[in-house]
Amino acid sequence: MDALLVVSLLVVGFVVFLIATAGKRKQALEEALKKLESERMKLKKSIEHVKLSFYQKKLGEKEAQDKIFEYEEELRDVEARIAEIKEKPLMRTLKKQEGEDERGEREAVEETEGLFMEHLDVKAIAGMFVFIVVALIAVAVIMNGSSTSSRGMSKIVIPVSAFTTPTKGTHPGGSAGLTVEIKNEGKEDLRGVLVTAEVPEGSGLEFMEMGTDVGEKIGTTAVREVPVLESGGSRDVFFPIAVDRNTMEGVYNIHVEVSDVSGRVEGYADSTLEVRIGRLES
Repeated sequence: MDALLVVSLLVVGFVVFLIATAGKRKQALEEALKKLESERMKLKKSIEHVKLSFYQKKLGEKEAQDKIFEYEEELRDVEARIAEIKEKPLMRTLKKQEGEDERGEREAVEETEGLFMEHLDVKAIAGMFVFIVVALIAVAVIMNGSSTSSRGMSKIVIPVSAFTTPTKGTHPGGSAGLTVEIKNEGKEDLRGVLVTAEVPEGSGLEFMEMGTDVGEKIGTTAVREVPVLESGGSRDVFFPIAVDRNTMEGVYNIHVEVSDVSGRVEGYADSTLEVRIGRLES
């Protein structure tokens, strides 16, 4: 591949870069110009305000002249910056006609392509083929990495079901239990799965610690951890519930959420517990 071909490729790449970044450069210049125009209008209003204050004898002549001089100095500086931006090649081109900019860039590409085709040989074709293949591989790797990253952060929704025992309900001063079944239908093991159960505040229902006869009450929210939930596996998580003797008769909703430390896993379920006063049905 001779030097002329290399130069041609570099020129084509540079022109493509200009086309690709023209939009961002245009936006940045237009935003800067908009801010300066706004500043210029504020300074003009300030000058008019000083003049009005002088005419209404709210300001003395010297004070008014000093303020006007100060504002005019700032105004000249702002107008100079506006003119500088408008004189930039990109802004000049955009002001004339955006189509001319595209046509000029297109002509530059065509001229370079013509020069390139005149000196095209077998080595050049091979070089261009390698260049295109490398570029395509790079794009594929970037897109695949982005897709993998996206998949890595996607939510894993797992099936959750919950039910209470006794199924016929319980009575004030009694006890009950909540069983939560979670399943992992995915292809990877899930670690550090957290099962959180919550009963209504002020209902008289409270969760108890596991493994005690009396059961130490731990509040209206309880959390159990499943260290590992294997792919294709399931777990039953049990929550003992104490019912205060002053609990009102009624049906109470129990909400269950499943999550993990990474925030990827999620699952939801609801169950109910009926509290009855009097003899329960067998």
